[in-house]
Amino acid sequence: MVAAHLAIHSLSLGAKKVNTGHKDGLGRLDSFTSGDGPATEAVAESCRLAAEKDPHCGGANVYVVQKMFCTCMGGAIGVKPKDIGYYRWAGGYLTCALKSMKASENPQEQGGSNDGVKGELYTIKETTSFQGCSKGWYSLNGGGTSYDSGRPSGADFIRMGNANSYRRPADCAAQIYNLKAGGPSPSGNTNDPKCKDAIGVYMHAAGCDGLVCPQKDCGCLLPTFKFADFRNTGPAEYGGAIASSMGSWICLIDDGDVTQGDVTLPVPKKSGKYSADGPSAEKPDLSPEEKAKCKANRTLLKAARTDMKDLKAQLKAMKSAMKDAKAKFKAIKADMENC
Repeated sequence: MVAAHLAIHSLSLGAKKVNTGHKDGLGRLDSFTSGDGPATEAVAESCRLAAEKDPHCGGANVYVVQKMFCTCMGGAIGVKPKDIGYYRWAGGYLTCALKSMKASENPQEQGGSNDGVKGELYTIKETTSFQGCSKGWYSLNGGGTSYDSGRPSGADFIRMGNANSYRRPADCAAQIYNLKAGGPSPSGNTNDPKCKDAIGVYMHAAGCDGLVCPQKDCGCLLPTFKFADFRNTGPAEYGGAIASSMGSWICLIDDGDVTQGDVTLPVPKKSGKYSADGPSAEKPDLSPEEKAKCKANRTLLKAARTDMKDLKAQLKAMKSAMKDAKAKFKAIKADMENC
């Protein structure tokens, strides 16, 4: 776990307050003093345990600990120190991986404007080419306007009047499909009907410098949009400046099921734990031969585990059979009392 200012670069659950069962209310924790390692470790552990079993954290992949507060978030792919700019200070967060309940188990209840989820459990099924929305979405991270950000200009897309009402990519696509078919504007915006000429769907990819920044800005791509003007890689990969996480997600209009183009948020296989003693020692680099041996041993270990499971089942069956045999023996012996 690291002290960091959390940067979300995928769909976010929002800063969901974890049900810790604390006497001071939802999302609360005991306070701890900076530098007090054991106390920090105990508080962080209580947050982890609560977040793992809270259904409202279903689909979250990190838990965040502050003094007196415990939250969970989904879609986080990175953290960064809060030391950007001339005035620098330490971050006030401890952030670690969370093996939460599945996104499908989340009741998707909105606890408030800054707490809970409202369908915000989906991200795109990313493609390697510009395809139909039923196949997935392509990520634009470079080119276009706004500091080489991967966002198209206003002349190439129409932002819907209620653009931020759509968090799930499939919901955005379905509405654009409806407008292209001549359906009514859900907001009454005079620009929405122009999407009848749409060739594709657009969303502002989630991610920014704030704590919670889900995807938004649902809109349609117009025929003037030129895919060749954009890149999948961002300016940072070219040695340039960061484009403020302003990328786009786009897909072409097709005849398929748009719900097949997104997926629920994935969660880690296990949760991380904060340790007052610092991070665990890194595993040594293995040679190709050592890696091959480890792989072979894992296969053998899996087979041995299966054998043990089968033998355990056989032993259980034998114990049951032995119990029946003893009962039968006892019954026969009782019938021979006068023999």
